[in-house]
Amino acid sequence: MAASSEVNMKSEDDLNVLQEITREFLLKNDVQHRKVSLGRRIRDLKDGDVVLPRGCCPEVSEQIIKDLETEIKEKTSERLLPIKRLASDIYNSVVFYADRPRSFCNVIKETLIKGDNYGLSQIKSDQKTVVIKTLCCLDDDDYEPETNPELIRNIVLLQQLVKLLQASGYQVISNISEPPDCVKSLYRIFDLDVTQIDTNSCLSRLTHCEETLTQCKYREEIKHILINPDRSLDDRDKRLPVILNVRNFIQDKKLPVGKSGYDKNLCIVNVITEDGGSVEVKEACYLLQCLSAVMSNQQTLHCLHLVSQRQAFLRQQIDLLYQIISDVTNQTHCIKQSHFIYGDVTSRSLGPDNQTLQPSLSSQQLYSLRYEQMVESTMMKYGEQVTSDRWKDTLKSLTVAGLRFEMLSTTARNIVKLDLQENKDGQGLDNRAGSFVMYNCARLATLFKHYNDGVEKGFYPSLPDVDEVKFESLREEEEWTLLYNYIYIYPEMVKSCVENLGPSSSDINAKIHTHKVANFLISLSRSLSSYYSRIHILGDCQPHLLAIMFPRLYLMKAAHQVLQNGLLLMGITPPTQL
Repeated sequence: MAASSEVNMKSEDDLNVLQEITREFLLKNDVQHRKVSLGRRIRDLKDGDVVLPRGCCPEVSEQIIKDLETEIKEKTSERLLPIKRLASDIYNSVVFYADRPRSFCNVIKETLIKGDNYGLSQIKSDQKTVVIKTLCCLDDDDYEPETNPELIRNIVLLQQLVKLLQASGYQVISNISEPPDCVKSLYRIFDLDVTQIDTNSCLSRLTHCEETLTQCKYREEIKHILINPDRSLDDRDKRLPVILNVRNFIQDKKLPVGKSGYDKNLCIVNVITEDGGSVEVKEACYLLQCLSAVMSNQQTLHCLHLVSQRQAFLRQQIDLLYQIISDVTNQTHCIKQSHFIYGDVTSRSLGPDNQTLQPSLSSQQLYSLRYEQMVESTMMKYGEQVTSDRWKDTLKSLTVAGLRFEMLSTTARNIVKLDLQENKDGQGLDNRAGSFVMYNCARLATLFKHYNDGVEKGFYPSLPDVDEVKFESLREEEEWTLLYNYIYIYPEMVKSCVENLGPSSSDINAKIHTHKVANFLISLSRSLSSYYSRIHILGDCQPHLLAIMFPRLYLMKAAHQVLQNGLLLMGITPPTQL
């Protein structure tokens, strides 16, 4: 395949460049307009790909459109998506039509040249190192991972955040505490590595943190202590409680409060109880230990707290304790912290009385249920051989992939509602999306295996260079939809997943859209499946059939690359066969 030409290979820039050319042209020609804001169409692409609505520019004459067309054709000729012609319709002052054959060639070439790196940003020297801190295994009486299905969501979100931040050019370190024995097997299933803790250093830092916080100005005096007359003599040496008023700290530092900021109910935080350091100060100490270890090598650091909605209040207390410690000890490198909050996981199924139930389901039980459902559905296709040992790894991979889609298809803030009922295929209704995407990826892998086998046997000629292929033969609207709505915009979709790492003056939360990749792959797979089922890709080896087979093979090759990249971005190994 030929090397990349001088074509500008950034899909997200094409619209901005087109918008700027249009804006400058309208200004130069004194065309009245309110604001030049171009929009990209996602359907009815036969009526144009990009539009300038009449609300932005009410009146544009035919001559202006012709002159603008001449200028835009010239200035976008080297873009990834060159423009071929302009028009107008009842709703839009200007409609832009892409040069489809050249766009097919440019986008497909770019996709295949970059391969597994298509859609990924390069690591920049000025990008922050992000430490993702999770509370999934906090020693807290209110949190029981062995009886709560949200642990799987925590694991999947953690791994997705790492992948998305790395794809955006950040260096990422995930910090995961040693889990209870009851869920260690689940960590192994999802290939989650824990962080080794230096216990002695943590204890030393805990003593230092307690002393530091005891002397800080935000300490509140405890005027009344309830003495238990039944307390034994051995308990008399227990320490007096110490509390901090973090509300005063929030006010002094003018930190945001409210829906997007710190909880307005934050006030008193325990530092020392009768039994020693509080849970909050222990976690703040551990946070200090983790960040200090990384800080020795990194000058720019960011801590992203991954925490469930139920533990968000506690995590904010820990965040503020860390800030107070940094403030009291005059640490100028006070590390920025932001929060990524995710919703709970519930279950929905109909019992004998047709009432909606929400049974208590552990993460291990959920995995076991999905595994059994995967076995049943796979047996329907491949028979009893599925129960043999050589299928175990495959079934495990498919189950984990299904759970990733199940947890990541919903916006992180929203509740995941598990459908525990089985359909006629043996799988839960919500668990089919992952299998559907995996099936379409495997289907394309099989297509190219058959084609390569045909080439080796001399039945098909080898694929010519992409620049030698006549993409004018791709006339189906589904083909352009696959390229324009999916392959072309994949890098832009990946980039949009990390909107803002935070925090800002009004918001302490990170805006990372963990659901976008899963939903993009599901939508792509639907379009691909519809097209693949209707169009015959591999035909007979005749010149007039090869003229359409080669461009379609290249289109499928690019679609396959995007599917693979998207699955890898979700931590899923793409399947190589049906």
